[in-house]
Amino acid sequence: MHKWKIIKAVVSTQSTGNSANAICKEMGFTGSARWSNGLKYDLQNNLTIALDDVTCSDEDWASCNFSTSHNCGHSEDVFLQCGAGGFELIDENGGPVGAGVEALLTYGGGTVCDDSFTDNSANAICKEMGLTGSAKWSSGSRYDLQNNLTISLDEVTCSDEDWASCDYTTSHDCSHSEDVFLQCGGN
Repeated sequence: MHKWKIIKAVVSTQSTGNSANAICKEMGFTGSARWSNGLKYDLQNNLTIALDDVTCSDEDWASCNFSTSHNCGHSEDVFLQCGAGGFELIDENGGPVGAGVEALLTYGGGTVCDDSFTDNSANAICKEMGLTGSAKWSSGSRYDLQNNLTISLDEVTCSDEDWASCDYTTSHDCSHSEDVFLQCGGN
């Protein structure tokens, strides 16, 4: 699961996919799943705007230029959802959820298809996320946001309840009506 910590506000009127990916990679993630900007939380007004005009020529932080002075307000703060390259359970708004809640299973910011998915797959993934085994799983198209996500994994087949026993493919023959919803036990 993602661990979030707000340190300072980052503002950019020139944010691009390269900038979002470079920042996420610099923080140790595999890249950006999505980004937006705006004034969403009262907390933002208490933060210092640390960066402005972040532009990156590729997805590496070394390729980025930015300014530490700014000419903007918190309505331009950037929100990143970074892909950890791992699994996450999200609610209908894209927010992370923990144990005990059936939610959309994502991998690297995309969904997981139910082809070949079994109880072993569900248990292995819950354990990979640091939770106990699966309480239940199902599939379907329940959230509007599913249509905005790619399908990241298909044919997740596990011979036992350990992720090391699993095979999968990153290509798929699925639609979002086959997306996996998973509920894991506590940690």
